[in-house]
Amino acid sequence: MTRDRRPPDGRRDRVPLVRGPRHLDIRDQFTLRGDHAPLFLGAASGFSVLAVTAVVNTDPTTISGDVGVNPGTSITGFPAGSAGGDVHAGDAVAALAQTALAHAYDELAARAADVEVIGDLGGLTLTPGVHHSVAALALTGTLTLDAEGDPNAVFVFRTDAAFNTAAGSVVDLVGGARAGNVFWVVAGAAGTGANSFLSGTVLARGAVTLGASTTLIGQVLSRDAVTLASNTLTGVAPGQPASPPSTPLLAAEVAPAPPPPTTTEPAAPGTPGSTGETEPDQPEPVPTTSATEPALTISATGPDEAVTPRTATRCRTPASVRTSPCS
Repeated sequence: MTRDRRPPDGRRDRVPLVRGPRHLDIRDQFTLRGDHAPLFLGAASGFSVLAVTAVVNTDPTTISGDVGVNPGTSITGFPAGSAGGDVHAGDAVAALAQTALAHAYDELAARAADVEVIGDLGGLTLTPGVHHSVAALALTGTLTLDAEGDPNAVFVFRTDAAFNTAAGSVVDLVGGARAGNVFWVVAGAAGTGANSFLSGTVLARGAVTLGASTTLIGQVLSRDAVTLASNTLTGVAPGQPASPPSTPLLAAEVAPAPPPPTTTEPAAPGTPGSTGETEPDQPEPVPTTSATEPALTISATGPDEAVTPRTATRCRTPASVRTSPCS
């Protein structure tokens, strides 16, 4: 179907009329480029495994980061598993991480899809963007993600159902792609077949099960339970700018504090001033410290942290402030 469009010069062009989103079978080759910012996971960044109800492990599993559960408290199978970070069973740290996970999931779920996909991702080479499916997604074989030389390129795979990989499946990153910028956003349950190699952060509302000997370069963050079995998890904090996002300052510069007042003390006997003679003026030394002045503390824990003032007695300039009292 087409419609007429009459430009100001009176010519009549015919342009296509597109109704609704574009639906493609995932086996059709396509190339899209999504212009999306990397996601900062805040309090959940340090967790290799995070669950709501329980974390269950069998056989030796190696985890590089933290393991946590909240509001549940059940973490079993450590040992035989080992965590390079801390274990948080129902504590406040895990609670904050779950809050951050909820915000991250909602943020990714709200991103506009670049393409609607259906089927199996195996055998494809995809470029950055948001790939959405209303049905379950699967991976059989190898999926190649090509960042095309952009280390900040973001890949989002979002399904309104489940996500599962077959045994021996692989997610291969090329062209500068980073596991920290790959997100699997799953409304249902997620699972991997034995000996799979998965890259990216799994954010699932359902339970997540990693098959035997699965290797994950990323994180498993679930709003349900996580089950592990002789896995290797290398925690990768999601890619972020050189400086974590912070609340913008009202003033980008800090005004220098006024110099301390100069006082004149009576000259001691025997000094040149005691005879009434005037000693030639000497240049004042450049002060290396200033009077108590405001300094800035910028939190690096997440994008929602506020910038709060503190008092400093030594002149220290935050990296984000270009003009300093010391300059």
